Amino acid sequence: MTIIVFHWQRSYSEKAQIQASLDGREASIDDMIADGNEEPLYSCSAFAVPSGTAVERHQLRRLVETAGFRKDTASGTWVAPHEGETSAVALKAALETDAISHVHYHDIPLTFIVGVNLDGLL
Repeated sequence: MTIIVFHWQRSYSEKAQIQASLDGREASIDDMIADGNEEPLYSCSAFAVPSGTAVERHQLRRLVETAGFRKDTASGTWVAPHEGETSAVALKAALETDAISHVHYHDIPLTFIVGVNLDGLL
């Protein structure tokens, strides 16, 4: 059984800081806070474990694309088309529809965070 391992990155817009630079001033704390209050843009690396055949990996890439993610060939990462978690919700639905097992690391979108209670304590 193949599992997709996602390693997430979260980035924030720097619009206010860039505008400060264009205005000829140093970015202020308020500029940084304004940028931090925006919705993040998610990107991820995805790996099939075990790696499977080329055809299977191609099918998994098409699955990620159905959620709207696009492959950045320079970095090898998948980039969400929209800020926020809309794309992550679409990806989760695609994975569940195809019954693909998946695990997530690093800056995980809330959509993929699993609640844990003491009943699951090992």
